[in-house]
Amino acid sequence: QQLYSLIVYKSLTADPPMTPNEEGLHAIALPLWSAGRMTEAVACLRLLELRNSLRPDQYSVRGFWELNRGRTSVAKADFLAALERQPNHEWARFGYAHALFLTQDFGRAAIEFQSLIDSGTSLQGPRRMAPVAQAMASGQTPEAFELSPVPFVPPGMSEVMQIRRVQGPKAALERTLQITQQMPIPEDEPLLRHALELALEIGANDLAIEIWEDFCDRACVDGLVAVLGGAALARTGDRDASHKAFRYATISAPLEARAWGGYGAGLIERNDLDEAMKAYSIAIFLDDTLASFWTDLGGIHIIREDYEEAFRSYKKALECGDASFAVYLNCGICASNLGHEVEALRNWTKAAKLHPSHPRIEDILALASVSSQGDRRFVFDGDLSDSSPV
Repeated sequence: QQLYSLIVYKSLTADPPMTPNEEGLHAIALPLWSAGRMTEAVACLRLLELRNSLRPDQYSVRGFWELNRGRTSVAKADFLAALERQPNHEWARFGYAHALFLTQDFGRAAIEFQSLIDSGTSLQGPRRMAPVAQAMASGQTPEAFELSPVPFVPPGMSEVMQIRRVQGPKAALERTLQITQQMPIPEDEPLLRHALELALEIGANDLAIEIWEDFCDRACVDGLVAVLGGAALARTGDRDASHKAFRYATISAPLEARAWGGYGAGLIERNDLDEAMKAYSIAIFLDDTLASFWTDLGGIHIIREDYEEAFRSYKKALECGDASFAVYLNCGICASNLGHEVEALRNWTKAAKLHPSHPRIEDILALASVSSQGDRRFVFDGDLSDSSPV
């Protein structure tokens, strides 16, 4: 843990954030993964990729992570990258076969699974999946097939991650708690941490707080637990304790982007905008795909009346999937303040179409009225259909 913080924290908190020492990142990437702290491990691998320094084992575990997230084409690319560097890498071959199967390339998948068997692999998965892929390639429907595993993680975690993919987070949480009840302390901690994350995912905030307090009673709060505990405390209204948890997480889990995002949100609440911007710059440096980071950063820029940077942030939030009323509303405000009235009206129209009965519709009407000099036809044409002049 001290090595982790020493290697990473100082580099990330530089201005601007810097990629930490390469050898240090190699030293902590797979240990984080095997401890069940996969999001931090994946962030570590992303930083290594920026340095063109990923190794076959690292490509392989990230491929299985992407398979578990349902991003099969991305996973396939990772497995191929591993195989380019080490053609006989057993786990990369196994993952690649699963990626072929999931993209319905059953014939090639059957060949890859069988090739692993013929090479004398100790893995059991190919022996189960080869006949399944062969049957699917022949147009038959097998009784069952197995999902790709998540290798090198703590006991029980691959199982519950697979359950989540098929049956959803609630079923995965139930199974996770069953397994932890049969495990001694502290062997249950990786799965208990996972249970905390699943509880937050389904909105079981009271259970999340109960698990968080269990970790506190054991005095074994690591950085990822602090991130999840911070989220649980925020949801239940304990903002000060939440902020302290997120602050601790930035030091003990500096590769966890959500730690910096949660800490930044607390700084905004305290009107410490300079430090909040630093926190969000680190969060985005680690993971620029989370829309909430961009929307929060856009809000800081709006408060500062830096509408150009705010507009850029909200556009990035849209690219990351947050096509919400608030984002379109704020895009319009930024565009209007930059003198781009047509763009402003276009965004306000989209906001109104998304939520015609939103309490802030009157705000949009007032803004549009000013921008179009009283001609509201540019925003509303009766039923908010796609025939709007905007």
